[in-house]
Amino acid sequence: DSVGEGGRDEIEVWLFISTCALGLNMDFIENSEVKDAYRN
Repeated sequence: DSVGEGGRDEIEVWLFISTCALGLNMDFIENSEVKDAYRN
């Protein structure tokens, strides 16, 4: 049981980190010159 709970916690942490990283990437893309390049 503790192994399963630990694995579940790892997945939640991984999802949380991935979501944060994705959000930071989206903010970076929106605020970068890449956005202007795609718009043109």
